[in-house]
Amino acid sequence: MGRRILIIEDDPDTTDLLKDCLEVLGCSVDSEPDPARAIVRLREGEYSGIVLDIMSPGSRWVKVLQQLRHSGSRIPLIAISENTLEAEVMSEGAHAFLAKPFEGRELKRVVQRVIPPTREELIRDHSGGESTIMQNAYALAKGEDFRGARKAIELLDDTNSQRTAYISLLSYQVQAGDLEGAKATVHGAPSLRLGGHWVRCMTNALVEAGDVRGALAIADNLTCAQERGFIKGMIVAQQAAVGDLPGAKATLLLLSPSINGHYQAISAIAYALVTTGNFEEALSLVCQMEEGETRVRAIGDILYAQRQTGDISGAERTAASINNDELKRQAFVILERINHGNYQQTCTLMMHGRAFVADKFSNLYPVD
Repeated sequence: MGRRILIIEDDPDTTDLLKDCLEVLGCSVDSEPDPARAIVRLREGEYSGIVLDIMSPGSRWVKVLQQLRHSGSRIPLIAISENTLEAEVMSEGAHAFLAKPFEGRELKRVVQRVIPPTREELIRDHSGGESTIMQNAYALAKGEDFRGARKAIELLDDTNSQRTAYISLLSYQVQAGDLEGAKATVHGAPSLRLGGHWVRCMTNALVEAGDVRGALAIADNLTCAQERGFIKGMIVAQQAAVGDLPGAKATLLLLSPSINGHYQAISAIAYALVTTGNFEEALSLVCQMEEGETRVRAIGDILYAQRQTGDISGAERTAASINNDELKRQAFVILERINHGNYQQTCTLMMHGRAFVADKFSNLYPVD
């Protein structure tokens, strides 16, 4: 059921103007020129709102406001007038005041604020084209009517507009904790080019909720293999960041060493191991990296961190534990530089293991 508005106005031209503006908004409109009969109609019918034109102070039109207030009516009422009556009509119970002359967009803004669209109107309204549909979808999502928002988004013809609207819908779902609904939204739109920062935010939220399998399923839904691997690496990083090292290690075993996010995943686990003082396991892990320069920098970070604790012999034991002769040689070269004070820490583990973990949705796609 849509909005039904009663116009109380005795000038036919003004009534027609108001009626045209309100019908564009999807409202059904009745009009009544006589204030006394208007009160009767308001008692007999169900109205979403009233638009009342007040001619002058103390007029019979003001009495409509007074009678509505005394009757306990809560129907939103917008008063319009050429006179400076705002203070008077607002004190008598009007919900908004609009000075004449006004433009259609001013009336629309006031009506949408005071007499908001119903769910059904928001879903089906496409009077203003793609922009109206998107605004309606945002309004539904903001009100946590996620099914309604999806129905509205389905009316969009432009794929880019659809994708933008889905991203905003997902942000609201994740913020509201509706992770099952968010997953359904993603999997219900497989033809869209999904990816980017918002996916990392969503997988983070799923991991924090303990749904690693759901996070991996989101990554598998991505169309780009490089992006798919990167997001999976970030899932491992998020597991490590929330302290789930056993889970992070288990997920790492599911990833191919050749994927884009593999070294970020290893770095995240190694960084967590270093912060707990488990230097030898961290070093054993980074030696599995395929990227040569990144691997060397990560080895240096681990040895540097252990050396900073003052454990010189422990750092030597850690370097000696490497099974690969070439990597062991490089590790001792780095350790010698550290001992002589001419080694520059790279922060590779911290950068890939912690700083690359995406933020949550809190600051994304504001539509208020």
